[in-house]
Amino acid sequence: MDEYAAAWLHLTGRIKVLDEKIASQAAKDGVLEEIYKSVPGIGTTSARILANELGDTSQFQNEGQLFKYVGLTPTEHSSGEYIRQGHISRQGKPIIRKMLVQAAWKAIKIDPDLQRTYERISQRAGGKKAIIGIARRLVGRIRSCIRTGSLYAIKNETPLDRKSNEANIAPSVTS
Repeated sequence: MDEYAAAWLHLTGRIKVLDEKIASQAAKDGVLEEIYKSVPGIGTTSARILANELGDTSQFQNEGQLFKYVGLTPTEHSSGEYIRQGHISRQGKPIIRKMLVQAAWKAIKIDPDLQRTYERISQRAGGKKAIIGIARRLVGRIRSCIRTGSLYAIKNETPLDRKSNEANIAPSVTS
């Protein structure tokens, strides 16, 4: 029992040291760290991993390159006029994909726009393909936030709100 207690104390000390290193890395990145943490479903550890792996995404000329890097693009099997897209390519590091998919599950509960998109895609393609699509949109939004230097923002407006706002803005016609 004493050996287990000693191992427990040793591992607790190691975790404390690693947490301090993560905190110092996060302090160096500042704004980038805050942008990653503002995304629904991404916490301190996930933000640090994404910041270390993707950085400020400036190495990607467009979203397509980023999607390919994280492995969220469909494979393609083409022959003549026939084009068939298959499963995701799974290029890149699996840890990034796993974190983005987990964040996507959380994001659809928080972001109404992503929830509507998930429901629309899942009706025709199924839940698993839909959540991959949400993860892809999420990483695209992260790239956009980093490029503009703004935090992730959730629009709480629903389609019904949009219609009522348009009705209130529309000029009244008098006869």
